[in-house]
Amino acid sequence: MNRQLIQSAEEKHRKKQNRLEQQTKKFKGFFLPRQNSYLSLMTNEDRFLLNQIRHAYENRIHHFHPFDILPELLLNNDFFIHFSTLTELINARSIPILRLILFFKLASSQFQTLNTDDKVILVKFNMPTLFWLNIALCYNPITNTFCEDEQYDLIFDGKNLIDFYGLDIYNKIIKYLCVLHEFIQIDSTIIYLLILILLFSHFSSCTSLAEPIISDHNFIRETQNRYITLLVRILYEKFGEQYANILLSKLILICLNIQNLSRDISYIESTQILNEDVLSLMKVFLMR
Repeated sequence: MNRQLIQSAEEKHRKKQNRLEQQTKKFKGFFLPRQNSYLSLMTNEDRFLLNQIRHAYENRIHHFHPFDILPELLLNNDFFIHFSTLTELINARSIPILRLILFFKLASSQFQTLNTDDKVILVKFNMPTLFWLNIALCYNPITNTFCEDEQYDLIFDGKNLIDFYGLDIYNKIIKYLCVLHEFIQIDSTIIYLLILILLFSHFSSCTSLAEPIISDHNFIRETQNRYITLLVRILYEKFGEQYANILLSKLILICLNIQNLSRDISYIESTQILNEDVLSLMKVFLMR
């Protein structure tokens, strides 16, 4: 009996290793080739940009106070916030979204130089995925709660999501957030960069709507490549080339999973687009 248990455990380990190798092969096209290993060297310019990005993310929290945007909702809650309707939950998302847009402006001078139409396209079509990457940064997996600013924001219980999205979607949300939390424990800058990389993505959103053509495609692609290189350099410096590539494949996979998850959530939320109580800002992101 013990021999069977040992053999079963060994078989599970082999299958796990095979899955990991298959994932690594699947995403090998995203890895930097060995002859370009010099790209892993962090420069002073890189470190300056990373500090700017960290400062921008920290600074965004001091803006868009919940009591100024949703006073009627917060009056009915004390310390913990509970949403009784999907509309309340959707409107509450406007606060982290406004802060996230401010982060784009503070962290990326390239984003600021884009024309208004290109900015709107990138934000509108990528926000559903960016939102969940951002939320991972304020998620506490121990208490299963969300809170961006402990001084002013109310705490949201993650289980409240079950009421609106169902248990299956809830379990996926928590699963993906826990994976992102592993990277946050390494360095939260990894997620900051991942957000900026996906912000400058075009024709890769989770929406079924046709994305308009952007006018400065080359500049947007070059900017995205700059952030990709910076992310690679961080991982290479911390872990070395081989393990960094495995982590990169894991990041790519989780982003694809979150995009699919965002599509499922959008189908549920799109039913609220004609609801007069939904904020105008949020209706923009409900169009699917």
